[in-house]
Amino acid sequence: MKRARPRVQLILAAAAAALGACYTWPHLRTPGLPDTQYYADLGPDSIDVSSYPPEQRANYEVFARACSPCHTLARAVNSPTQSRLYWKFHLARMSLHSRLEHEGPLPKAEVDAVLDFLDYDAQVRKVRDRERFLQQEDELKRRFEPILQRQLKELDPSGG
Repeated sequence: MKRARPRVQLILAAAAAALGACYTWPHLRTPGLPDTQYYADLGPDSIDVSSYPPEQRANYEVFARACSPCHTLARAVNSPTQSRLYWKFHLARMSLHSRLEHEGPLPKAEVDAVLDFLDYDAQVRKVRDRERFLQQEDELKRRFEPILQRQLKELDPSGG
C-alpha cells in the first residue's frame, strides 16, 4: 500500500499539470480588468472576516498572502467551490505552478491554514448564506457574459 502512494501522487501531479496547462489563458486578458478569466474575477477581492474566530482571521491572512501573487483573490472568494478536497486539488496544482515558476511550494502549515480558511468560509458564506451567495454569483455571471462573448470572438473571429 505504501508503495502505491507515491505513484498516486505522481499521477495526481501530472493531471494537475495537464489541467494547469489549459487552465490559464493569458491571451484572454480583458483590458481594464485585471486577469478576468472567470466570472468570479469580477466580484469582491476580499472578505470581511471581522466576525470570524481569531484562528480563521489569521488563516485569512495566510490565504491572502499565499494566493494573491498569482491571481486576484476574487477568483477564490467568489468561487462556488465548497469542497475541501476540491480546494486541496487546486492548491496542489497551484503549488506545482509555483515550483515551476521557481517561487517554491507552499509549506504544509500554510496549505493547511489556507484549506482551513476556505473550508470555514465556504460554510459561512456559501452554505449558511447560500441565497445571498447565489444571487451574487448570478450577477457576476451576467456581468461576465459580454466579456466571454468578446473573448470567444477574439478566439474565432469568423463566428464559427
